[in-house]
Amino acid sequence: DKLHKQHIDLDNELHNNEQHDNFRDDHNELLDHYDYLNHELNHNKQHHHVSHYHDKLHKQHIDLDNELHNNEQHDNFRDDHNELLDHYDYLNHELNHNKQHHHVSHYHDKLHKQHNDLDNELHNNEQHDNFRDDHNELLDHYDYLNHELNHNKQHHHVSHYHDKLHKQHIDLDNELHNNE
Repeated sequence: DKLHKQHIDLDNELHNNEQHDNFRDDHNELLDHYDYLNHELNHNKQHHHVSHYHDKLHKQHIDLDNELHNNEQHDNFRDDHNELLDHYDYLNHELNHNKQHHHVSHYHDKLHKQHNDLDNELHNNEQHDNFRDDHNELLDHYDYLNHELNHNKQHHHVSHYHDKLHKQHIDLDNELHNNE
C-alpha cells in the first residue's frame, strides 16, 4: 500500500511535470509568437510611415503635374496672346494704310471732279466760241442783207427774208443771253 501510494504520488508528480513542461512549451511558443507579432507591428509601423510618405509624394507629384499643366496652359495663352498682339499690329498697320489710301482716294476723287468741271467749262467755252463765231458770221450776213435790203426795199421776198433773219438773230441773241 505504501509503495502503491508512492507510485501514485510519483505518477501525479510526473503528470504535473508534464503539464508544467507543456505549459512552459506553450509559454515559450507564445513568447516567440509575441516577438514575431512585435516584429510585424514594427514592420507595419514602418510600412505605415512609408505609405504615408508615399501618399505625400504622390500628392506632390499631382500638384507638380497640375502646376506643369497650368504652366503649359499659361505658355499656350502667352503664345496665343503674342500671336494676337502681332495680328493686332498687322491690322493696325493695314488700318493706317487704308486710312492713307482713303485720303489718297478722296484726293483723287476731288481732283477727278475738278478735272471734269474744267473739262465741262472748256466744253462750254468751246460752245460759246462757236456760238460767237456763228453770231459774228450772222451779223456780217445781216449787214450784207441789210445793205441789199436798202437797195431792194421794194422787193417783198428780200424783206421777208430779212424778217426771217431778224427772227433768227433774235433767237440766237436770246440763246447767247441764256448761255451767258
